[in-house]
Amino acid sequence: MVKKSKKRDKVTFYRGGVRVTLQKAADRFAVKLKSGEVLERLPDRLVQNATLPPSVRYLGRYPGQRTAIFWCPSSQRNEVMERLREQDDLIQYCSHVFRRSKDEAILTDEIGLDDKLFVKFTKPPDRENLKEIQEEYGLRAIWRFPEKPKGVVFELTQAATQNPLKISNDLRKLKICKEAEPCLIDVKSARMLPNDPGFDSQWHLLNTGQGGGLPGADCNAVEAWDYTWGDSDIVVALIDDGFDLAHPDFSAQGKVVAPYDASQRDTDPSPAEFNDNHGTSCAGVAVASRGGGLTVGIAPDCRLMPIRHAGKLGDFEEALAFYHAYINSADVISCSWGARDAYLNEVWPMPSLTQYVVDICVTGGRNGRGIPIFFAAGNGDEPLELDGYANHPGVIAVAACTNEDEKAWYSDYGENVWLTAPSDGGTLGVTTTDRTGSAGYSLHSDYTESFGGTSSAAPLVAGVAALMLSKNPDLTVADVKEILKNTAVKIRQGNPQDREDSWGNTYNDAYNGDGHSIVYGWGRVDAGAAVRAALSWPP
Repeated sequence: MVKKSKKRDKVTFYRGGVRVTLQKAADRFAVKLKSGEVLERLPDRLVQNATLPPSVRYLGRYPGQRTAIFWCPSSQRNEVMERLREQDDLIQYCSHVFRRSKDEAILTDEIGLDDKLFVKFTKPPDRENLKEIQEEYGLRAIWRFPEKPKGVVFELTQAATQNPLKISNDLRKLKICKEAEPCLIDVKSARMLPNDPGFDSQWHLLNTGQGGGLPGADCNAVEAWDYTWGDSDIVVALIDDGFDLAHPDFSAQGKVVAPYDASQRDTDPSPAEFNDNHGTSCAGVAVASRGGGLTVGIAPDCRLMPIRHAGKLGDFEEALAFYHAYINSADVISCSWGARDAYLNEVWPMPSLTQYVVDICVTGGRNGRGIPIFFAAGNGDEPLELDGYANHPGVIAVAACTNEDEKAWYSDYGENVWLTAPSDGGTLGVTTTDRTGSAGYSLHSDYTESFGGTSSAAPLVAGVAALMLSKNPDLTVADVKEILKNTAVKIRQGNPQDREDSWGNTYNDAYNGDGHSIVYGWGRVDAGAAVRAALSWPP
């Protein structure tokens, strides 16, 4: 009996400039179809022509992708994959499914290999450079960014003889290539923690002690509204799992701008799955209209750009979501998702392609003033440094505090936490919009009282930024960050606490000499003070 090499079941490559290693799933593989084939009919066709043995089972597809996942006994995996690769009339390519964990029992840990890769050249490539690489590796250039011409997205053609992972590793060795990364189809973790319904009150906007909370432990929305409810010229883009635009809080004429589904690449960002509930609630926290329904967002008169981002989304489609916000003139971007929470206690980087487009947004958006991008810090009660999305230096990470002005137990912490904002984890959840009818978190209402997590904190601060820009549209990203920093409320100051996170690491929530806490950032967001400061900025 030949012992199987463990090294052959590992792959190493670069993601976000960080070297990462994945495990090949022993009993799974993925198949990408050629255009025109019906994915759901593929298993029957392949069994009929004896390509697949009866033991192989179809598990499903990646949302928005022509890629199917199959299960088979681990002893048959390699043989079955070789058979499939011979079916070039049906199949574009067949690849392994990868895992971050060695634990085969974690069924949701599935990372697919897309048919694309991102290359950043040392200087803008000329036609000869592109032609040579395309011919050598069987690639086709499908996307370039005029704002930053060094980056190119390639797609495999039928002439390709290697998968994108191997091609990327080869390209990194070329002097003309600074970075090369395969595009993955990865699971993103929503930043929301549902719980039982609480009181029907938006205490996060005005806390009068509901549910035994601490009066004043809110975002000070009422003072901000003395200055503005938001300007309809200011557009908040939310990138999330789907949006119920039939909801009365979003259905007013002109409320929605440039809707987009990055998974399907169409203009319908509606929920596609039964559990695509998250985006509707996040949008309500930020921009639910006043007078439209039962709740109100922090920036109710600003407009909404809903961009659907499926739970399993390819790196290329993820980058397109940000680029759509950029080219359609979004003023603020809010993202309540990121790397998995409390998972492997190791870094999972933001892919270089997404970093590339995030940089375009932050430096070039709003006519060079930049688009502030807010990310939920995460719900794993773990170091922010593990999440390459929220920890990216170009974005603004938002942690969560409770209606009692305490750290939300789940909220991640780290040097790059910029602010904290009211959410659940105390005695009450956040009341916001839900999908209409029986869909969503609540079966009997178009609203939920159980929203929360850093998922709710991020769009709340994004909405505050929209109010600031409503009164002073000349603010840069740096200005927005500085104002939020200077006006934040120092909660629990003078009462530091030693804590232990979900991995057993110990840390302290004290503010340092500069006024920053790794738990609360510069403090709890104060919408009223921030808008007031924006009016007279620069000071």
